[in-house]
Amino acid sequence: MARAGIVARRARGTPGFTLIELLTVMAIMAVLGGLLFPVIAKSREQARKTVCANNLRQIGMALSMYASNHAGLIPPVGTESWRAIEHIWDGTLDPPRYIGLGYLHEKFGYGVAPQMYYCPAAQGMNRMESPEHSWSCWEKVGPDWHRATCGSSYVYRETAFGGDKILARNAETPAMVMDFQIEINQARYNHFLQGVNILFYDGSVKWVPDPTAQAAGYGIANDPASYEAAFKWADKQY
Repeated sequence: MARAGIVARRARGTPGFTLIELLTVMAIMAVLGGLLFPVIAKSREQARKTVCANNLRQIGMALSMYASNHAGLIPPVGTESWRAIEHIWDGTLDPPRYIGLGYLHEKFGYGVAPQMYYCPAAQGMNRMESPEHSWSCWEKVGPDWHRATCGSSYVYRETAFGGDKILARNAETPAMVMDFQIEINQARYNHFLQGVNILFYDGSVKWVPDPTAQAAGYGIANDPASYEAAFKWADKQY
């Protein structure tokens, strides 16, 4: 009996979806996708900003702990004459050593885990997974800075541009660490140039919209004038 019913329905030619109906459904899905994708992308970037800010908060707490253990002093950056730096390990020095924010690593008891040195929105060599000048170079030794110098997504001011080596004396130069990257021509920037997270000397972290890329738009890597302009801009955001 059941088989007879199937044969009967086939005989009546029960219709399926027509081509027009299929095209209509596909068009609706395309429209919905166009509406949803920007929302999803925005949500993902918001999540990256939040992780990045949390990293800086942890670094801020570690800076305070380090200063408490070292008579108020902040971590030194080594031999850089103009001080502001993104490096955390330099294996090209003699002797090789940790520098800057590298002193806050969890192995020294300050709680900054490796992934906290990297903003999830970072590009280029400032990504944690970069094969050179990043975490892959941690504690490596040699003359090639690409392979023996470990960089971070965050630029640390130390005593550059008026900053003081005593943490508590930086009320006039409050910006301590920023998640900006200035090599735009090499696609090395954070947050798609929409803004920056700034860690201030009192441990507070602030997201500052920067659509004109004042902090990230100087375009010269490891250039004192570029970093100085960025940090002086950041001081005004406190």
